Formats: sequence, structure tokens, C-alpha cells
Amino acid sequence: MILRLLVLSFVTNVSATYSPVIGVLTQEATLISYAYRNTHSFIAASYVKFLQKSGATVLPIWIGQSRAYYERIVRITNGILLPGGGVFFLDKKGGYGEAAKIIYESAIKANDNGNYYPIWGTCLGMQTLMFVGLGENIRKICHAKNVALPLELTPDYDRTRLFSTPSSRLMRKFTTNNNTFHYHILCVFVKHFKNSKASSEWRIVSTNKDLNGAEFISTVEHKKYPFYGIQYHPEKNIFEHKEMLQIPHHPEALEFAEYFGNFFINEARKNNHTFYPGAIEENSLIHNYSPVDSISNSIWEELYLFTRDDYNYVDSCYTDLNRI
Repeated sequence: MILRLLVLSFVTNVSATYSPVIGVLTQEATLISYAYRNTHSFIAASYVKFLQKSGATVLPIWIGQSRAYYERIVRITNGILLPGGGVFFLDKKGGYGEAAKIIYESAIKANDNGNYYPIWGTCLGMQTLMFVGLGENIRKICHAKNVALPLELTPDYDRTRLFSTPSSRLMRKFTTNNNTFHYHILCVFVKHFKNSKASSEWRIVSTNKDLNGAEFISTVEHKKYPFYGIQYHPEKNIFEHKEMLQIPHHPEALEFAEYFGNFFINEARKNNHTFYPGAIEENSLIHNYSPVDSISNSIWEELYLFTRDDYNYVDSCYTDLNRI
């Protein structure tokens, strides 16, 4: 038993460098409750695969937990991904939005203490990052659902962390072809952004226009912290193939998508947090769960579904640890 714990501890320490542990926030099962009635929350499997493809280990993060739980999650992971979805985070106490706010505040504290800690937000996740950072909702209705677009980069894009390293060949592919897949009915419009506190904290990296010609933000990064937001879905380029979706799957779209996954995981490798060894690690990580085939009219192919029993079982492990 002692040897086994030593081995697990060693593997965990190594993984903090080579295979970062990334927390993925679950969300309320609002969109799928009619088909999966006993489900408390879920994660689309494409987000998990997206991270794993770039070398990460994934930890599901429960919604509806205490501040201490989320602060602990930040201490034991190397980064956080806030996924896209259909949650109205303004209205739900104890859900996705509240959890994201505490995670955001904890990540700022970690970075201010000299501990490099990245956050990635996709679609709803990007909007949530800006909301919790600003304390105000600057999203508006837009028309960019089920459409592929090229990136329209800002003039100083090459001075950002996100796009300072790609080759000119890759950047041409980003900007000349329809490689980014959008599936959203809410946007942060550039004109609203410029009139808000956001402009002092976040840098616009790219924009796009919706079907009515209104300019919205498609890529942002925080000016001070390693926080990144995108309105499009690189995970879908690689892992989602529903016929009803106009997702680009050609080779350069896949190269484009892989760039983002590799960038974020390389950011997470700069963090030196180590995950708890032993049973807690084994009981918490995503490999303890099996994705299910999604319903025919869902936008996802596979889902990780979580029940109250899942929450109670893993939470007991963390509670026991706090007594040590």
C-alpha cells in the first residue's frame, strides 16, 4: 500500500508538467432534461476530447458547491475550461455562473500570488468570463447560429499572447477561410464592449459580423492574466459531426482547432499545482465516467452525464481530505 501511494504521488507530480490536470465546469442539464430526467449536470464529451488530444487529464467540476470547494479546485488543477452551452447564468444561483465567478476570483488570486493559472472560455464560457470579471451583462441578441466564418483579426493581434507564435502560413488560413464554427444567439458587440469597463481589462483579438452585419467579439484575452475567450468552437471541428451542423472538417480547420488546444495546454504546463494522490485522484477524474450517445436532435454526439449520486460520492472524498 505504501509503495502504491508513492507511485501515484510520483505520477501526479509528473503530470503537473507533462499532462496538466484541467478542470471542466459542468452545467445544469436544462437543455437535455427532457431526455435525461435523472441528470443533474453534464459536460459535452467533445470538450474532454479536445483537452485530452493536447495531453491533458480532465477533472469534472461540480456546480452548486461551496466557495471552499472551488478554491480547492483551483489549488489542485493546472487550468480551467468553461465550456459552451445554453445556461442563462444570470438567473441561476448555485449554478454555472456562480461557480465561474468564484473560480475567476480564485484564479486572479493565484496569479497575483505569482502562480501562473490560465482559464479558457468557449462561447458561453467566453461570455461568462467577461460577465464575472465586469459584474455586468453586456451580451445582446445576435444572429450567428450554425455558421462558419474566418477570423477578422485586430491590427495588433501579433502582440497578443494567443497569436504571437503561429506562422504566417497558419495565420493566413485563420483569416482567409471559414474555419471558425459559430453556434450562438447571444454576442458581445464591439460597440457595447467599448462603452463598458471591459475595454480596460480585456483586449479584443478578433471580431466577426453576424448575419445582420453587426460586429461582435470572437476572440479576447485578458490584458493582465492568462485568461482567454473565444466565441467559436474548435472542439466541434474535430469531434462533432452532426449533419444538421455546418461544421468545417477539412484539414486546415482541424489544424486551426488543434492550435487552440495545444496553446491552452501549454499555458497550463506553466502552472506547478499537483493533484492529490491516491483514491481522491482515481475517484475524481473523468475516466471514472463513460459518455453516452446523445439524442438525435442534440448538437452534441456524446455527453458525460452526472447525477446527485456522483456528486455525493466524490464530494465525500474531498470532505475526508479536509480532515487530514
